[in-house]
Amino acid sequence: MKVNPFANNFGAEITGIDLRDPSRELTDAVYRAFLDHQVIVVRDQTLSPLEQVRLSERYGELEWQENSKHSHPDHDKVLILSNEIRPDGTAVGVVDAGDYWHSDSSHHEQPVKMTMLQSIHNPKTGGDTEFCNMYAVYDALPDDIKGNIRGRYGIHHVSKALNPRVTISPSRPGAKDFYEEQAKKRPMVRQPLVRTHDETGRQALYASP
Repeated sequence: MKVNPFANNFGAEITGIDLRDPSRELTDAVYRAFLDHQVIVVRDQTLSPLEQVRLSERYGELEWQENSKHSHPDHDKVLILSNEIRPDGTAVGVVDAGDYWHSDSSHHEQPVKMTMLQSIHNPKTGGDTEFCNMYAVYDALPDDIKGNIRGRYGIHHVSKALNPRVTISPSRPGAKDFYEEQAKKRPMVRQPLVRTHDETGRQALYASP
């Protein structure tokens, strides 16, 4: 196993491993790299849904997926994200997932510590999944702003219907009704604007636009 850091030590590519049935030593080493670099890329992996779930469970309890309509047919703990539309007009997966900046599951009282994404089909252009180093964002803030936001909280909610800065994609059938129903059922959650990582002790700005 070799860890190749990206620029500014944010993100890294790991080579020389097979994640289909990894040892405990290997998953521990991958986790240490994750703590050090925040985003890990492992190319040329072909995990089945069950293998992906088993790998994910090495790192903790999996989050329940609210949008079960787009769960993988072979395993309900895997959520399909896709902009493909079937001939009958139904969506293959969640069409508009991640179309705006966010931190996964910040709308839960206890957010997840990591997200695992396996790319199956890539478009020739576009389709980027981008990441932002919120440790670096916090470190770059002037001291007066750090002092002003320390101890303060932001309000998070899963529904796009409550965010005036987000446009609900018209390409997703029934999306408007889905998010409006979410807004009624799910409570808002208060999160600290400055979050300290339980294991590294590092502080990050914790806000979704």
